[in-house]
Amino acid sequence: MVQLAVEMASAKTQVISFGFDNYTSSRVNGKLRMSAVCKTCSKEIKGFGSTTSNFLCHLKTHKQA
Repeated sequence: MVQLAVEMASAKTQVISFGFDNYTSSRVNGKLRMSAVCKTCSKEIKGFGSTTSNFLCHLKTHKQA
């Protein structure tokens, strides 16, 4: 179980560090809350739990043709 948690934490770090700065995480009511600032447009993106879908969807808005 610990190995799985470590792997999930690394995946989050890789996704967020690719396109975001000023990453912060905290626990709110027992749930993980993450936020980071987009390197391209400086918008703050937030996510909850152990998913990075909000961050990935935001990166796709900057997709170049």
